[in-house]
Amino acid sequence: MKTEDIEIKHEGISIRGKIYLPAGSPRGQSPVVILCHGIPRGIPDPKDQGYLPLLEDLVQAGRIAVFFNFRGAGESTGNFDLRGWTRDLREVVDHCYQDRRVDNKRIALWGFSGGAATSVCVAARDPRIAVVAVCACPARFDFWENEGALNYLLEHFRAIGLVRDPDFPPSFPEWREGFVKIAPEKWVAHISPRPLLIVHGDADETVKVDHAYRLYQVAGDPKEIRIIPGGEHNLRQNPQAVREVLDWLKKIWGE
Repeated sequence: MKTEDIEIKHEGISIRGKIYLPAGSPRGQSPVVILCHGIPRGIPDPKDQGYLPLLEDLVQAGRIAVFFNFRGAGESTGNFDLRGWTRDLREVVDHCYQDRRVDNKRIALWGFSGGAATSVCVAARDPRIAVVAVCACPARFDFWENEGALNYLLEHFRAIGLVRDPDFPPSFPEWREGFVKIAPEKWVAHISPRPLLIVHGDADETVKVDHAYRLYQVAGDPKEIRIIPGGEHNLRQNPQAVREVLDWLKKIWGE
C-alpha cells in the first residue's frame, strides 16, 4: 500500500490527510472511498489505530482510499464548525475528482457519526458523489436547543483542542445554527437515486437506533439499512459493521 500526503488550503486553514493507493500500478482508473471521521470526544488514544484498518481493507479490495481531518481535528488547522466541515468535505471531493487515477464516476463517502451527518448533507447537493454509507448517523442534533448544554460542549471542545482560538466562534448563534442546518433528516431524501446504506448499532449509547430508522423512513430509493446487534457508537471498531459496508460496496460496484 502506497500513501501520499494531501494538504488543501482554503478559507485560511489547512485540511490535511492522506491518499492510500493499491500497491503496483492499477490498470485504468479506480473507485475512491473518502472516509469521514466523527466529532472527537476526547484526546486520541495513542494505542488506537484509528481508521487505518478500514483504509487497509479498502485498498486490499482495489479501492483508492482517502482519509483526512476536518478543521479543528488532528493535523488540520482551524476550529470545529459543522457547516465548515461540509465545505472541507467539498474541497476533498474536488481534490479526488481532479485526480486522474480516480474513476470520478465512482466516488463514495463513508461517514461516521458527525462525519456521517456531514456526508449526507454534502452528498445531497453534490451529484459527483455516487454512493453514500453512513454509520451511527444522527438524524438530528437534539442538543442544539439547550444553550447551556451547547455552551458546555463548546468548553469541552476547547479542552480537547477541537476549538483552538479563544475568540471562536465569532457568533455563537451562527455556530449553533450549524447543528440545525446540517441535520441529516433534512437532506437524506436528496441523495436518491444514488445508493444509500445506513448502518447503526442497536446498543448505541450516543445516537439511539431510532435515528437510523428515521433516516431510512425519509430517504429515497435505493436504500438499505443494517442494524448491528449489540453494536455501540464506535462502529469503525465493529467487524460486522465494517464488513457490511465493504460487502455493500462490492455489490454496488460489481467487484
